[in-house]
Amino acid sequence: FFFFLRARGTVTVPMIINIVAILFIELLFSFLFSEWWGLKGIWYAYALAFVSLCILQGLYYQFFWKKKTVTALI
Repeated sequence: FFFFLRARGTVTVPMIINIVAILFIELLFSFLFSEWWGLKGIWYAYALAFVSLCILQGLYYQFFWKKKTVTALI
């Protein structure tokens, strides 16, 4: 979804979703999971951040972006 939204000129919200997924999900869970599973926990946190990123961007696309009207630039 991220590339599709960027191609249509929507970059701010997907960028914020990316930052939130990296800072609040990937970093926090990598510290937590590394205590439980060691190095594998960091990879689990990376996968969790990627899945949550896809879900959050899909929700944004479905409930907010699709309802916007498209205006021509020319």
